[in-house]
Amino acid sequence: MQLFNKTTEIDFLGARKVAMAISLVLIVISLASLVARGLNLGIDFTGGTLIEVGYSQPAELVEVRKTLAGAGFDDAVVQH
Repeated sequence: MQLFNKTTEIDFLGARKVAMAISLVLIVISLASLVARGLNLGIDFTGGTLIEVGYSQPAELVEVRKTLAGAGFDDAVVQH
């Protein structure tokens, strides 16, 4: 019983130019995305406090931000 064909030949070096082109395109796209969007570092890297709050009704994010700014938390990040 033979599981693998011993004569299988895959031309990896013949496809190196195509693989290199694909890799370069993906690297350029990644770098462009990093420049355009910037880093979105989590609390692990930025420090601070994470507070999760739940509401019975959907809250207006603008109102929550205004309330926090009025309480002295101008740099608070409010997410949905």
